[in-house]
Amino acid sequence: MNIEFDEQFYENIAVKVAEKLAERMGESRNQPELPLILTRDDVKELMDIGENKTSELMSILPKIKGFSHPKIPSQFFLEWISENTEWVEKNAGKKSKIVSVI
Repeated sequence: MNIEFDEQFYENIAVKVAEKLAERMGESRNQPELPLILTRDDVKELMDIGENKTSELMSILPKIKGFSHPKIPSQFFLEWISENTEWVEKNAGKKSKIVSVI
């Protein structure tokens, strides 16, 4: 028995493999490119939120202390967002660059 596959079949497989690989690497085509370490201003801009919400968010985000100002590793930030989508959906601004990730 000889089974033949067309080019579209192979292309579909390649796309699915690339998507799975990107997912495992924590990347997404919708995800904005982020620096490795985020500042308070980065978080404020990415979430499109004001000072009060930024303060609230900074108080609950996992962060690295020891700098002049706390820094948030991007990976921690993205993990927190995926675990707290309800907060993000409720509080992120309309121009948020993060809402498309969740």
